[in-house]
Amino acid sequence: MRSLADLWSLKGRVALVTGSGRGLGLAIARRLSEAGASVVINDLEATLAREAAAALGRSGAAASAAPGDIASDEQARGVVEHAVGTFGRVDILVNNAGIVPLQAFDQMSPMEWDRLMAVNVRGALTCTDLVAKRMIEQGDGGSIINVLSIGAVRPLQAELIAYCASKAALHMSTQVLARSLAAHGIRVNGLIPTVMRTDSTAKIPDLRMPRVPLGRLVEPDEVARGAVFLAGDMAQFVTGIALPIDGGRLVE
Repeated sequence: MRSLADLWSLKGRVALVTGSGRGLGLAIARRLSEAGASVVINDLEATLAREAAAALGRSGAAASAAPGDIASDEQARGVVEHAVGTFGRVDILVNNAGIVPLQAFDQMSPMEWDRLMAVNVRGALTCTDLVAKRMIEQGDGGSIINVLSIGAVRPLQAELIAYCASKAALHMSTQVLARSLAAHGIRVNGLIPTVMRTDSTAKIPDLRMPRVPLGRLVEPDEVARGAVFLAGDMAQFVTGIALPIDGGRLVE
């Protein structure tokens, strides 16, 4: 029987985390790195990606920056190729990159709507397609984790309608992909955090405490711990789920 420490370890694995120059993505990258994974930091802002990778490197981690806009097929392909070229493989993909526009539906232009969907849905699915093909070639499975939102399964304020729609789409995609990739040993799961104090949520006007039984907002690091669980062999028979890290909000 394998030891608990061995089951938690990600040593020898390579993780690509999109949108990880700061906030939740960086918290996830840090925890995956601490568990032993080599980490590729992707962010739209090149400076953030490079600074985050350098910081992880100073802590002794194997980390590399892969700036790029995952909403662009060409740039997404470049990010995945960077990961493979740098570390030789990809075992874990965390689709974390996302934008949170604050606009009522009737105030959004078609261009703004398309940009939201391009980043939050199509970009995630493009990265998934590229990485899944690589995982199939590698022949030993892998873990894909989609960062969802409480807004994927519960209505939020009117200004977040487009964001909720995008996360609901990614939620269903998680389940469909879990079924279609299971034959290759690739597990696909989601994380459902409640509201966090991040750069994105700080921009939401009149952000109020949601009804959370545990009585507070979730910390990014608490969500990152869920990612470590889903990434490794502690969850080797877990696929197609959306793990709530919500302080009990979904049972309210």
